[in-house]
Amino acid sequence: MRVEYDAKADILYIRFSDRPPVESEHLDNDVVVDYDDSDKIVAVEILDFKKRSQKSFTIPVEFHT
Repeated sequence: MRVEYDAKADILYIRFSDRPPVESEHLDNDVVVDYDDSDKIVAVEILDFKKRSQKSFTIPVEFHT
């Protein structure tokens, strides 16, 4: 699992799999769910994340080579 936060766009991206998404579903609460070709969830994006959060937070950063 990989967690990334884009501070400029205020989006939290949680990736569960390295499989590429082929379809996305935008839910009513500004959450986007990405599915692979087997309809399994591969990622979730939370839009306006910091605006929704009551607490300050830090996102662990992973470096991939």
